[in-house]
Amino acid sequence: MPLVLLDFDYKTLNDNVLLSWTTEQDINVTEFVIEKAGKTLSWQQLGNITSKNNYSKTNYEFYDNALIGINYYRLKITDNDGSVYYSPVISYNMNTDDVFTSYPNPCIGTT
Repeated sequence: MPLVLLDFDYKTLNDNVLLSWTTEQDINVTEFVIEKAGKTLSWQQLGNITSKNNYSKTNYEFYDNALIGINYYRLKITDNDGSVYYSPVISYNMNTDDVFTSYPNPCIGTT
């Protein structure tokens, strides 16, 4: 039976992203490769997790702490026979509007 990807989502935790997904029937899956892209959609591998090879529901998690701007995520799923499938893409926009930058530092002002 083929893998069933029940969900793929994220939560933010202290300026980090916790990616999580739930599968069913991942018995024929070798690994999940977590991929990330910025606004140019140039995909880079963040890490990989070996499949737990369960018939029942299985939860997986992966942390990303290198955030800036828009972040796109997808899972590259590899079957035992070498077939590759991709999850839907999810995105997270790190709001940079709240960042305060001062240049030059130290500031010279008048009073």
